[in-house]
Amino acid sequence: METKEPKFRMILCVDVDAFYAQCESIRLGIDHSVPLAVRQGNTLISVNYAARIRGVSKIANYKEALQCCPELKMVNVDMIKADANGSEVRSTIEDKFKRPDKINGKFSLEYYRGESAKIFETFSKFCKTVEKASIGKGFLDLTDEVKNILKSPDFSREWTSEWKGVLAGGEPFIPESLLEKGLMIAAEMAEKISKEIAENFKYNCSVGISYNKMLAKFASELNKPDKQTIITPRYCMATLEKLEVNKVKNFGGKISKTLKEHNINTLVELQALTLKELAQIFKGDERAKYIYFRCRGFDEEEVESTKIENKSIGSSKTFVFPFSDLNGLYTLGDLVAADVNFKINEFYDKTGYVPQTVNVGYYDHKINGYKSKSLSINMLIPKSQFKTALISKYHEIINSLEKCLFPCASLSISVRNFVKHDLKEYEFSLDAFFKPKQASQENKHATPTKMQLPSKKDDGTLKAVNLADSDLITELIEPEMAICEKCGKSIPVIEFESHTDFHIAEDLDREMNPHKRKYNPKRNYADLQKEYAFNVSGDCKDSNSPLKTSPLTKMPKISKTKGLKKISSDKGSITTDSSGNSKVNIPTIQAYFKKSERKV
Repeated sequence: METKEPKFRMILCVDVDAFYAQCESIRLGIDHSVPLAVRQGNTLISVNYAARIRGVSKIANYKEALQCCPELKMVNVDMIKADANGSEVRSTIEDKFKRPDKINGKFSLEYYRGESAKIFETFSKFCKTVEKASIGKGFLDLTDEVKNILKSPDFSREWTSEWKGVLAGGEPFIPESLLEKGLMIAAEMAEKISKEIAENFKYNCSVGISYNKMLAKFASELNKPDKQTIITPRYCMATLEKLEVNKVKNFGGKISKTLKEHNINTLVELQALTLKELAQIFKGDERAKYIYFRCRGFDEEEVESTKIENKSIGSSKTFVFPFSDLNGLYTLGDLVAADVNFKINEFYDKTGYVPQTVNVGYYDHKINGYKSKSLSINMLIPKSQFKTALISKYHEIINSLEKCLFPCASLSISVRNFVKHDLKEYEFSLDAFFKPKQASQENKHATPTKMQLPSKKDDGTLKAVNLADSDLITELIEPEMAICEKCGKSIPVIEFESHTDFHIAEDLDREMNPHKRKYNPKRNYADLQKEYAFNVSGDCKDSNSPLKTSPLTKMPKISKTKGLKKISSDKGSITTDSSGNSKVNIPTIQAYFKKSERKV
């Protein structure tokens, strides 16, 4: 018989008891002893333990639940609707006890996701590796944290049989092995986590502690609600033998069906089979080994944080009455998009990632089947513009499907292909971008009619405006210079940060758009790119570009019209109104190419 020893791993499974129901109990100030269920449409998505004791099942229809428990408080999931102006309107507390308007609204789980985020933030305070199994359940890998405690030179304690929680499968004992001692410490840490969640947010949790994910999940389900359970190696077999085969993850489907055909329904019956007998049943040694060790409590699955590469965010809506025109579809479809946008913002705040692809799912009446269409989307924009970009792109997809979409009875919107995005990495000072680096020789000794002392924003730069000549004259007071390692240019220290940020933005653009003509040397635009980079830095005297450009010593023009001030140059322009608000206009890269073609 093959044997192997369990690895030293400390895994917690923290499960918030009846999560949605607890959210509403706390939100509405309803005591946990009052039977309560959360309703989404005609389905109950969560039933608290007071209602379960009275025979209410989570999968019950709401009418059946009321017959079973007349005193049951039925709370509706939040809804979002569109008002006459198309703006989003969210349901109130009073609406939670009224009949939901499924025709004109969409169910929203925003509140629950917000509460979930608070709980998972608490997890992260105690543990660096947290996996979100569901909105109210998470796995925590405390292996490193427990190791650090045990290895600490100051660590010393007298081990006793007092475990924090219920010891599954046997009587309490004094831990002897390093693994058992680690589990006792993990149980103490789990108690601290549950206590902090209860004190700060009033949520009760059931916690499972063991040496792998599978056993931790089993443990969390053994003594609900509001208790923690530990499964140790010495009591593992005794704990598992009572479970049914289909309760084990990955033992459903063909494995469970095959075992039932051999009259094997519980793990104790499965554990009685030898490795050779399993190999004969499943016609292969590899699957036989997997089943043999897994039914004995072995699990190699790691606790993993969010997987960005496979991430998908979506929302859907089934319409009570099918739509036959775009305007009606847009009204409720925009609510679906708003729900997706909320999730995107939530994910972006947590990870810094944004999607690159939008997918719309629909029923195609030409082929009588469900289909989807995807388009790329640019979300490398400020967060405030995410919703506008998403709605615009999904409208574009809907417009292209008009011939096969109607009558439309359901709609789903999802996003995927996430990439890292942080605007702060490539934002740069537009003022520094347009500001000339030095005055022209002919204006260097001009006498200004008005002087303005340097402010903090000017960083030592004296500005003067000669209104008679309508020219902006900028004079530098011998600034300290620094060499840019990227382009080898000498840059004033006060502008070095914005100059570096420009290079970051340019590198990011080159990485994302490698086929642009300005980055492709085969199209002979290398010189143009070099000149453009020099133009932005403001020092182009040594440029060998073959293109004819205006001298950099030429100062930008300033014009005034009824409270507006406009500063312009070959790089672009800034228009400032009387309130100090500025609008920036930057020429597109195509403008540079057109200018070159005209001058050749």
